[in-house]
Amino acid sequence: MRNLTLPVALVAYLIGGCMPKPLTSAGDASKPSPGEASVTKAGVAYGAEVVTLRGLYRPTREGSVFDPCGTPGAAAYEVVRTPALDEAYRMTTRQGFDGQSVVATLTGRLEVVAKVDGGSGQPRAPRRFYLEAIDTLEAKNPRNTCIPYTFWAFGSEPFWNLEISRNESIAEWSALGENAQRYEYAEPLVERGGKVTRYVFPGEQRLKVTVVEEPCTGDMSGNRYPFAVTVERAGKSYTGCAQGPEGTQ
Repeated sequence: MRNLTLPVALVAYLIGGCMPKPLTSAGDASKPSPGEASVTKAGVAYGAEVVTLRGLYRPTREGSVFDPCGTPGAAAYEVVRTPALDEAYRMTTRQGFDGQSVVATLTGRLEVVAKVDGGSGQPRAPRRFYLEAIDTLEAKNPRNTCIPYTFWAFGSEPFWNLEISRNESIAEWSALGENAQRYEYAEPLVERGGKVTRYVFPGEQRLKVTVVEEPCTGDMSGNRYPFAVTVERAGKSYTGCAQGPEGTQ
């Protein structure tokens, strides 16, 4: 039985730093004026209705990606970035890595295509989201992320945490005093009838993770978790507890 845990507040600090206060304005962006939808020469209409979306947001070299809650990759939008959004993201990921996802609630207008796909009679899916306001922008933690993860592990001495997410195709590692590090997701080796799950995430500092289905109790909170975890990284070994899979305990 392992006796390790990490308080939820400290988990949030480790994976993304201090959370900025909600913002009411997204700054200047190329977006339509309120009122009737306008249509461009390409047949693109900008919806007059203001909507609020919640999901995972991350900037990219080409622009940005926003995955609405519960539908990873299936209905992703590009958010038209603004200086206010870039600054809020920078503040939220001060201990993160380039392109790290954060939990966002954003208000704005969806771009929809007025023309239909050839012969199908069906409108194309919305493509861009024009920002009106940033409601919240937060570092991910086990309680606020809305796209199910596979395992979320944590421990102490030093405090560390690890998200493994098949849905996001990532493993994210962070430890006290270190910047977070992203690993590409790798399928695990499952042993003992599903009781043991082993991952190897390649990279400059390879990450080896063993998840065992056995009771694990936090020595600080006394909370019980269904999985015990061992992590090997950079010549060091870490032990802790985990919850999951897919966000369940």
